[in-house]
Amino acid sequence: MAEAALSLENISCTFVSRDDRSQRYTAVSDTTLAIAPGEFVSVVGPTGCGKSTLLNVSAGLLAPSSGQVKVFGQPLVGINERLLCKKWRKVRTA
Repeated sequence: MAEAALSLENISCTFVSRDDRSQRYTAVSDTTLAIAPGEFVSVVGPTGCGKSTLLNVSAGLLAPSSGQVKVFGQPLVGINERLLCKKWRKVRTA
């Protein structure tokens, strides 16, 4: 099987509560996902279930509290440069 284009391994994201700084809440808990090159994936669910958090972690916009994100087997640190470069090429050629 081909290496995953994007893999999320045991991702969890917790945040400090706005109302009570001594409390934390979990937006995503122990989530594992592998997306193959060219695969189409939808993230669906009710409001507040962690969809946006998961997508922000996948793009490198948010660091997970635990777990690891990899792009083609390489750890993702910061914004996904492959995606950024692809978008930049489209802007420059327009």
